[in-house]
Amino acid sequence: MVLAGLVESLLKGAIISIDLKLGRLVGKIGSYLVAILAVMAAFQELGIAQDLIRTIYIGFVLSLSLALGLSFGLGSKKIVEEMMMRWYKELNKKAKNKTE
Repeated sequence: MVLAGLVESLLKGAIISIDLKLGRLVGKIGSYLVAILAVMAAFQELGIAQDLIRTIYIGFVLSLSLALGLSFGLGSKKIVEEMMMRWYKELNKKAKNKTE
């Protein structure tokens, strides 16, 4: 639980300068996640409901991966669009230079 307190302090300290309430919220969420993962790891080591714990952990990791992928993908849509347009124009210029 010491690690959960450390994670809470780190997250709260990093975000509190932006928004006080958000800093507390993210700190608490991080603390609870670390505590839950610690309990799940303890159950796994004791051999209690190993299949259920493994399924929950895999679901959590997959959900987190999907959420991060979607947020970065949708959040950087404009940047990627600009990069693709620039590459497309450069390729068209090279193709025109080759045909001439």
